[in-house]
Amino acid sequence: MEHYKKITKYWRDSLVDKQFSQGKYKSSDLAKNFLLNDKNAFFRVNSKNVLQRLFSSEDNTVETSYIPFSFKKVTSHNKYEKDYRPEILFPVIFKVQVSEYGFIYPTDKPVIPRDLLLPLDKEDFFIGNMDDYDSFVTKNDIPAFEFSETSEWEKYYSESIESGYTKGLVAHLLEESVIDGKQAEEDHKKLVKLLLGKKNAKRKFLDIVSRYNGEWEKTIEDVLAGDPEFNKAIEPYITKWNDYLRYIDNLLDNVIESKEVFNHYEKTNSAYFTNGELDISSKITAVYEDIYTRDENPDLSLFRNYTTVEEGSEIPVIGSNNFFSKRLGHNNNKHPLADAQRTAVSALLGAQRGEILPVNGPPGTGKTTMLLSVVTCLWVENAVKETDPPVIIANSTNNQAVTNIIDAFAKDFSEGEGDFAGRWIDEVNSFGSYFVSSMRSAEARDKGYLTEDAVKEMETEDFYVKAKQSFLEKSEKAFHNKNITVEESVRRLHKLLLEKRSLLTDIEKTYENYHKSGTQISEILEIDYKNKDAVTDIGETLDEHQKDIEGIKDKWERYLASESLFLSALSFLPFVRKKRNLKAKVFAKGNGFSKHFDIDNLDAGRFIDKVNDKEAIILANIQKHDSFKEALNDYTHALNKLENNTDPNLAFIEIDKKADTKIRFEMFLVATHYWEGQWLLEMEKLLEKGHLNNTHWKYKNICENNWRRRMKITPCAVMTSYMLPNYFSFSRKIHDNLNKVDYLYDFIDLLIVDEAGQVSPEVAGAGFSLAKNALVIGDTKQIPPISKLTKSIDIGNLHKANLISKNQGTDKIDEAYKELQAKGIASDGGSVMKISQNRSKYYPEKKLERGLYLYEHRRCYDNIIAFCNELCYKGVLKPMRGEVMKDAILPSMGYLNIEGKCMNVSGSKQNELEAKVIAGWIISNYKKLREAYNGDEIKDIVAVVTPFREQSRKITEYLKESKDKSIKEELSQITVGTVHSLQGAERKVVLFSPAYSRHNKGSFIDNDRSMLNVSVSRAKDSFLVFGDMSLFNRQSVSLTGILARYLFENEINGLSYEYQYSRVFVRDDLVSKEHFPQILTNYEEHDEFLKKVFSEAARRIVIISPWIIYSTIEKNGYDKLLSGNTKVTIYTDEKFNTYTQNKPDKKKEEEFDLTLNKLNELGVDVKVKNNIHSKVVIKDNDTMCIGSFNWFSAQRGGLYCNTEHSIVYQSESAKDEIENILMQLV
Repeated sequence: MEHYKKITKYWRDSLVDKQFSQGKYKSSDLAKNFLLNDKNAFFRVNSKNVLQRLFSSEDNTVETSYIPFSFKKVTSHNKYEKDYRPEILFPVIFKVQVSEYGFIYPTDKPVIPRDLLLPLDKEDFFIGNMDDYDSFVTKNDIPAFEFSETSEWEKYYSESIESGYTKGLVAHLLEESVIDGKQAEEDHKKLVKLLLGKKNAKRKFLDIVSRYNGEWEKTIEDVLAGDPEFNKAIEPYITKWNDYLRYIDNLLDNVIESKEVFNHYEKTNSAYFTNGELDISSKITAVYEDIYTRDENPDLSLFRNYTTVEEGSEIPVIGSNNFFSKRLGHNNNKHPLADAQRTAVSALLGAQRGEILPVNGPPGTGKTTMLLSVVTCLWVENAVKETDPPVIIANSTNNQAVTNIIDAFAKDFSEGEGDFAGRWIDEVNSFGSYFVSSMRSAEARDKGYLTEDAVKEMETEDFYVKAKQSFLEKSEKAFHNKNITVEESVRRLHKLLLEKRSLLTDIEKTYENYHKSGTQISEILEIDYKNKDAVTDIGETLDEHQKDIEGIKDKWERYLASESLFLSALSFLPFVRKKRNLKAKVFAKGNGFSKHFDIDNLDAGRFIDKVNDKEAIILANIQKHDSFKEALNDYTHALNKLENNTDPNLAFIEIDKKADTKIRFEMFLVATHYWEGQWLLEMEKLLEKGHLNNTHWKYKNICENNWRRRMKITPCAVMTSYMLPNYFSFSRKIHDNLNKVDYLYDFIDLLIVDEAGQVSPEVAGAGFSLAKNALVIGDTKQIPPISKLTKSIDIGNLHKANLISKNQGTDKIDEAYKELQAKGIASDGGSVMKISQNRSKYYPEKKLERGLYLYEHRRCYDNIIAFCNELCYKGVLKPMRGEVMKDAILPSMGYLNIEGKCMNVSGSKQNELEAKVIAGWIISNYKKLREAYNGDEIKDIVAVVTPFREQSRKITEYLKESKDKSIKEELSQITVGTVHSLQGAERKVVLFSPAYSRHNKGSFIDNDRSMLNVSVSRAKDSFLVFGDMSLFNRQSVSLTGILARYLFENEINGLSYEYQYSRVFVRDDLVSKEHFPQILTNYEEHDEFLKKVFSEAARRIVIISPWIIYSTIEKNGYDKLLSGNTKVTIYTDEKFNTYTQNKPDKKKEEEFDLTLNKLNELGVDVKVKNNIHSKVVIKDNDTMCIGSFNWFSAQRGGLYCNTEHSIVYQSESAKDEIENILMQLV
């Protein structure tokens, strides 16, 4: 089998196995998606109705999936509690064969659905860990279990039980006159098939069967239970089932993290079969099955490339100015392409058939802009060539990515100005059509998208009439011809395209001539050809020299004519030659020959040769100078057609940019109307021939024509990878009465895969088989696709496809598997982007992955993207937006320290105080944020990201508790969720809630660069961390350590929230009935509290403050308190006291040294630490004060005095908190 067919089979198997990926369902899903085997003996199908629904053919067995038991969520008053827990759990599912008599045979290992095992693509309900599952199934063999027609129980049932069923059914049919006596003697299966084929008898037949089955089921179980021969025959079958069930029990015991996960569930013994098509990838698997089973192989050059494991051969990257005259379209008259975008477009235009062009697009680098320009270029190019429009399909698996593309086709195309602006056909509001499932079509259309239904409505006579009228009205105006026809308009539009294409060619050609000629004269005449004055001066000089030489030549010729015959004839004699040369020298000197010649060694006999040589050089230079001036004039003339008074010495990259927003944009407008006209002409032919309704997709030629016609109106169709195969399939006749589904292989001119780093290889592969070339856009530094397969299943599928040999050790298998993951081929760990990078012939950034790159980042403020640049992109990104505005209401990178407590809740993490403060901060700043952003809705301004589902739920819960009813609805629309909720989106302000605290630390954030990369890069203006900042150590090399350096770079990055230490935000776990917390609200109350602490402390006083300044201590009289007998320990931060903007500050260092010396003299034990953010006072083991007050640095009055709050806790619970705080400081 060819390699690409092995990959095809492997991907097909992967998709099929993903049917076992789901274990969470709603109750409403059950009847729709599953068949209930509702008897307790789940190892056999007792219901004839169920059995007959399973069997749709005459085979002896049918393959399906089986769920032997399930868990149902406990209800309260017949209602499910609204939380994250699914209503129905299927903890185990496995493939089975079902025999025609209802016996069930497991054919593979039991699978715990992937969505119940960690790691998950989002923080969610789980029962165990995938590693534990893989470990168990690797170490434990599955009990053997296979179907055999000759087994004792199958034979016994067939001969003794099933025969009774068929006899009884036939008797009923005879009695009801559905069949006659002769038919009753026929084979039962043939009889059933015959009756199902008779329309007039089918309904009656089915009613009788259903009634008879019900009666049969009531009696058969009792019959079987009392049949000793049957029970003896079935013993081996039962034994095998019990072995298999023990395997399942052991599997669950080893994988389930805690039995507590089922606390809210009750186990049910109802077993289920999967019912029909559950898998949305079934259309993709059908393509794969067709590829690896068909005898005649289509070209599939792109698909073969896509399935190749070897790296692509490297070549130099195309220059950004290459293909200047071949890039014929641009969609925007304001913004040209960036250099890297231009390089990518040029590379695509130069691609060979079957080539994959990967473009690595980090966040905010203009991926969509580049995509639109590619589409526009190809659309205009085919209009110039007068060929069919290109069929371009953009797809992804991510709904956000798909809607981002289709939104761009509606709003990111400039309309332009003048007669050629906009559309000439009214009611076409987008340059992209949107193909969605029938269930989502109405919703998509309501949002204004140009759906398939909308396109079909355009292909009607009524729309055609209106469209033609609109087109001709605008065409008449543009061409000043009231009687113009569609044909004439199309002809003129094409002529315009040729003229504008010629202008691009002229600019490119004259540019090359100008600089080539200029380089020559610069080298020869030693001038800068770009210096206009120097060029003019050298021209005048050359003319002057030419006149001089002509004069010298004339004078010399007259001199020779007057020379004595004696001197010239006898000049071969040395003394005569000497005299002759001396006389000639005197003449030359007297006539100014020395300006151009060396006359000291003048040889009268050869001087004329030197004059002629000099004259020839000057004439040649004059000719080069004239050629250069002609080249300059030609280039200037061409540039003036682009834009008047364009400097010919302007960098060509700038000329290229002007061409984008002028010539190429104009060509796009003209091509739009050209294709509109062509669409009208084709519609007219369909109407004339009466073929308008004959556009059924099932026929190949009609399918192809439909696509090409529709591409004339919208140059790109957008859909998910799952929908794509369905729209490129047709019906192929095999025999007279037999048709087979076939596919338009190699038909799509360009397949675009967006967000390809998040697309699994097997999901997109079918699309590659249908296309000639592919543009793959993505970023492997963002969230990867999470496979729904376990490692063991994935490797098993690779074994089955002979892609990894079984005949090698575990280490070798793992090594081969990791290589396939790195190359992108593996379903688990692979992606379309990885495959494309591996096959790329471009490798400009050796520090990063292969493929072209987009570099210019324009979304975030420079300081925000600088973090991502350091975290993931090795510094290659070019921040283009600038620094945050001085009057901004928030820092670009900021934080709010929250002294919350992280708790483990239902397998997740939750920090209640952190959630409460985040919600409170948003509610308090609602008005301020909306005013700052010109009245934008709060959902478009703010989003909250957290790694944990429970934290997300808690924040959402507190947002709903706003007392202001007028904003409740708006607050409920704010995106609050894991990082996946913002993939492909952006907000002005992103709040990050880590949830961890010093009580419950974790490495989840530090283990995943992509999570922080996506979280931070979604923030256009501000990325704010709200949490326990002691976890962010700027000294660390961890991911959070890198983030900490940016957060703590400037003192202004620290936020304050005036209500944070109010009664609303008291920590409930530190409150007791005896001691409700005291709230300190001004500096007088803080000073009074501290004095009280010093007067009451018996053993120790601990003060934690990021900053300490001795002058403040002394000014407020704290030096006297500190000099007392009670032991005082102060913890403070080294960097905050000695650094300014991440750089040592000598003045601060001197002041800090003075403070340390003075405190040492007072007997205070000062501990200088890193990463001190808390502001805490501890007395003995019974009192703790936490707040925003900087005890030994805060101003007590004047301009820089802030309103500070603190909370004093004195409960028993405070003791544990005190010990925890002090333990973390050791």
